[in-house]
Amino acid sequence: FNDEMRIIKNINTIYLPNIYHPQQEAFYIQPKKCDNIIDIACFGAIRPLKNQFLQGIAAILFGNNIGRTIHFHINGTRPEQLGENVLKNLRWLFSGSKHQLIEHEWYGHTEFLTKLVPQMHIGMQVSFTESFNIVTADFVHAGIPILVSEDVEWMPEFTKVNANSSELIAQKLRFMWKTQVGTPNIACRLALQKYNNDATKEWEDFINV
Repeated sequence: FNDEMRIIKNINTIYLPNIYHPQQEAFYIQPKKCDNIIDIACFGAIRPLKNQFLQGIAAILFGNNIGRTIHFHINGTRPEQLGENVLKNLRWLFSGSKHQLIEHEWYGHTEFLTKLVPQMHIGMQVSFTESFNIVTADFVHAGIPILVSEDVEWMPEFTKVNANSSELIAQKLRFMWKTQVGTPNIACRLALQKYNNDATKEWEDFINV
């Protein structure tokens, strides 16, 4: 988009990357016992391009396939850009089901990272578009596995899935459940560290021009 606007509108703009630098050191908490319940989080502002509704469908398919109850966690107080319809559809999707939609308020970053994220078994950020995705970085920082779309470019390939297919997302959730829950996700942390190093260098080069 930045390059296109430079060509079309002759605007001399510069796009600089995010740098993820939370106050807390990276940590890892062993996942809680599931007691037949799997806690899956799809946090962040509710917007159509965040793809929460399809991810909710995939979470239900995954739970049905393995015979477990899904608690699907969202931030229910932050609909943006016509996200009200997405929230309404999510509530309808989980109504009358053994699976539950759990809505959380919007947290400050420190509380979100240290108190809410560690309660989850798996995170989801299978969005249609992203520039970085802080929620993904938070889950990686906390050692919780997270499934993403191709648009979260800095994550390892084994964490990515097609954002248009609920069936493929459900299959990848099963893979994450079997292989990633209960591990500190070293590959994801290394990927985040590499991204931060590259982003820092890009900022330094820009500042020193």
